Amino acid sequence: KVFRSRIVAEAGWVRAVLHPKLRGKLRTEVRRQCSPIICTQGLDRSIHAHIRQIVNEMEYYIENHLGGLPETAKMEFVLGQLVNDSLRKRGRDKDYFKPQKKWNESLLNMLDIREKSNVVDLTTFRKERGNP
Repeated sequence: KVFRSRIVAEAGWVRAVLHPKLRGKLRTEVRRQCSPIICTQGLDRSIHAHIRQIVNEMEYYIENHLGGLPETAKMEFVLGQLVNDSLRKRGRDKDYFKPQKKWNESLLNMLDIREKSNVVDLTTFRKERGNP
């Protein structure tokens, strides 16, 4: 339940910068996708090592930047931003990535904004109008 509520809260911060028509759609979609989440302790050692690394980073930020544990939702978000803005690499990937960027991309993909876009390729526009 805590994990689900954190995901919805984090998505809420992204929702704040979206057009009002898209906010409700994103909230509904995030909640729909979060409802079947079940967390279990796995046996994958690389995942456990990754989690330990993130815990160490969080402890570093708490001790050296925040001066203590976050006491508000806003400070929890700030801590999440600090941790999720650092480069990560998965064993299968060739390149590093920033989790925050991947998260934002996944949220926007839920909205499928592309289908509502008014931007068209000029060549396609001309062909549809019959102009060479």
